Amino acid sequence: LPAAVVLLTSAVLMAFAPAAIPADNLHPLKPPPEPARPVATAPTIPGADDLPGDTMETAIPVTSLPFVATGNTCSYTDDYAVMCPYGNWAPDVVYVLNPTEETNISVELCDSGYDTLLLLYHTDSHPFHLLGCNDDRCGDDGYKSAIYRQHVVPGFTYYIVVDGYTSACGDYVLQVTDLGPCIPACTGIWELEGEPVCGDDYDDQYNAGCDVYPFAFRLIEPSNHIIRMCGTSGWYRFNDSLQVDRDWYEIQVPATSQIDVFCEAEFDVSLGLYDGNGGCGQPVTIDQDDGVWCESMAEVSGQLEPGRYWIVVKPTSGSGGCGLGYRLWIDGYVPAPTGIGDQTFIAEVQLQVPSPNPFRSATMINYNLARPGTVRIAIYDLSGRLIRTLASESFPAGPGQIEWDGKDNAGRQVASGAYECRLDTDSGVVVRPIIRLR
Repeated sequence: LPAAVVLLTSAVLMAFAPAAIPADNLHPLKPPPEPARPVATAPTIPGADDLPGDTMETAIPVTSLPFVATGNTCSYTDDYAVMCPYGNWAPDVVYVLNPTEETNISVELCDSGYDTLLLLYHTDSHPFHLLGCNDDRCGDDGYKSAIYRQHVVPGFTYYIVVDGYTSACGDYVLQVTDLGPCIPACTGIWELEGEPVCGDDYDDQYNAGCDVYPFAFRLIEPSNHIIRMCGTSGWYRFNDSLQVDRDWYEIQVPATSQIDVFCEAEFDVSLGLYDGNGGCGQPVTIDQDDGVWCESMAEVSGQLEPGRYWIVVKPTSGSGGCGLGYRLWIDGYVPAPTGIGDQTFIAEVQLQVPSPNPFRSATMINYNLARPGTVRIAIYDLSGRLIRTLASESFPAGPGQIEWDGKDNAGRQVASGAYECRLDTDSGVVVRPIIRLR
């Protein structure tokens, strides 16, 4: 990058920081910030510009992952500042990462010796595209900084700025870890959302719901089987500000039903279920839940009367890119009964979400049968391939439980990822998603 572009003052750089990126709250015990000091009075260190890592132009390379570096920021100058949530004038050190493959990383200052601040930029058509910032997240006192999940791709240059709260400086320990890819598969039994992948200056008119006018929803038809949807979301730039790709799905419930919705995503996801019978002027929250990047699912549910309802998927933070994948499971959204054979199956068979979920060593699967009969409980991967048959026999009426130890039919431990537990009876099938962590 040209030196004239890189060597900006803190005051100028703050103008580049997108207000749409939410900053993490300060630690509750942290003292109030020092009074803001004019940049012109900030001390300068003779020769500091010659230090490796003083600016993006002289950034220290992250040579390979995992990466660990130590140092002290006090001899450096203050070149970069962001309201996160307060302004700062602390000296900072810059590292640069040029990924060779698409993956996810964590960036941590948790073992540092002072009150840190962490900034993460990347370069595209906007040289100072701020991806995320953090003030307080880890460390013995909670005053150290971390960005635990950031999607990175080849062709972009990423700058990690080791900074301090207000004017703090000191010894730091920087750790950058490769978390590996997390790409939810959307093939075979999955129905695709159908929205174009967002990007800079994307005009979101596809399924932005009540966020646009005229209102645009992705209608999902009811089914006698569990509904599986695959989509993408994330953050993108529009008119020089960050925007979020919110996806609104509409379900039109024909009869009173218990609806359960699950979402797994390669970003920190917020899942909402809303009553849309009052229109966009009066959406009523029925249930809302958050899930963590490929580690936990968001789950919402409700006993819904006939009418119109909305399922909304969005990221919970602005530290992700655009076009990040997610998967939805929608259970209980069935057509209106047409005869005696169409009695509500949920009343006959209940299959709870396995617990714990996600799990590492084992998870317990609880079910309840209204009447005795032949039952088959099995684990499948997301392509529909059988992984493990847990039971296939006649069961009595009433509650029961069975354990899955994370192994397949050959006794091998299965890989980390999402699976489905399926309970088959003569009356129908109930499916619940499970996430395995190793």
